Amino acid sequence: MPNVRPQELLVLFVILVFLLVALAFVIWLVVSLTSRSGRSKALQVPPSSAGQGQGQGQYCHQCGSSLKPDSRFCSDCGGPQ
Repeated sequence: MPNVRPQELLVLFVILVFLLVALAFVIWLVVSLTSRSGRSKALQVPPSSAGQGQGQGQYCHQCGSSLKPDSRFCSDCGGPQ
């Protein structure tokens, strides 16, 4: 077994920790970006209902899909209205 100085072990340990932190950051970034794409439809603002005369309640509160006038549940996501 070759002689390894403590300073060399410390440098290798620091490099290993840095790589693990970088890997964790990349995983977090991928997960956060993929979860945003799933929520993007829920964050969309429905078009203005001005001039249509029906008032509020014609768009789903959860996904933003248009609703039939007297529906109690969204036909796209199943959310209660």
